[in-house]
Amino acid sequence: MKLVVRSLLVFATACDSHATSTPVDATSRDAPAIAPELAYVTNSDDNTVSQFAIAADGSLTEIGTPIATGMGPSSIAVDPAGKFVYVADRDDNTLSAFAIGSDGTLSAIGAPMPAGEEPYFAVVDRSGAHLYIVDYGTGLQDSTVSQFTIGATGELAAISPAASAGAVATSLAFDRTGEHAYLTNFYDDGNVSEFSVGADGSLTLSATVMVASGDTPYVAVADPAADYLYVAEDNENTITRYAIGSDGALSGGVDVSVGTDPGAIAIDATGAHLYETNRESHNLQAFAVAADGSLTAIAAAPIAAGTGPISAAVDGSGHDLYVVSSEDDTVLHFTIASDGSLTFVATVPTQRTPTSIVTVRGA
Repeated sequence: MKLVVRSLLVFATACDSHATSTPVDATSRDAPAIAPELAYVTNSDDNTVSQFAIAADGSLTEIGTPIATGMGPSSIAVDPAGKFVYVADRDDNTLSAFAIGSDGTLSAIGAPMPAGEEPYFAVVDRSGAHLYIVDYGTGLQDSTVSQFTIGATGELAAISPAASAGAVATSLAFDRTGEHAYLTNFYDDGNVSEFSVGADGSLTLSATVMVASGDTPYVAVADPAADYLYVAEDNENTITRYAIGSDGALSGGVDVSVGTDPGAIAIDATGAHLYETNRESHNLQAFAVAADGSLTAIAAAPIAAGTGPISAAVDGSGHDLYVVSSEDDTVLHFTIASDGSLTFVATVPTQRTPTSIVTVRGA
């Protein structure tokens, strides 16, 4: 088996961030704004988060100055209510917490706190009550998932013990009910761990499913509107679709071929369109999602997406897609048509080596 260990996170999506929002008709921008739309980008080599306001036309305008994190921020998560942001700082094994101000700028909630060994991926559950950090670990040892309860002011309380994971765990996704979670184990013979989620947010291992397409599942994303899970398979250059049963069990396993080194997957809030980036072939692909969860390519060919596209997010309106180009230090802005097709609009600079992006509507 070929082991591909990346130094940076290559996944982010707006799906969980907008789990409680009401989808907007993708054919119109005339719906009244409830609160400002915001985007945040982690910059690994600058140890910062860049902050952006999203205008009605989807354009990004930087607000404030980049705010300091711990060392090597690799992943960013936001609560669905648009109040708090959390960052996994991989290089110094810490976790940074921030409050979102009325103008969208971030303020630190205390100093970065200790996390597990190489915190790699951050996600807030759909209720906004719990934060999870996938701790990559060192070498090929088993990873862990650190679990936290989120307090009223964004403070964190650890849920002990941490959940056990396979070797080199890389991402965690929740189904649309929030009752089941799925962890990709990149080096553990190509499997996905299934967990049930307790009332207190704790994860309990239910089963381990072998990924149908190959040996290196890298990122999992659940459809926010239907019972399907999509897993990007690194070495095989595929996305595998699973059906999620009422008990959370995964079944099926249908592959779709994509570009080289897939890693970031973003699905709009309605579940109608899926977008995935390919880091080594420097492009992205758009898919229509059918009622049975199957994927059909929207464009005849992949779309250029800078150099090393590493993360992607759809905004809450479903009108705009943002792609982080890690080797260009930029975010690419695309508009989304009603059929899911993309049109490139602009490139926006970030700080050095951006690694992940998330969008959210402010509180």
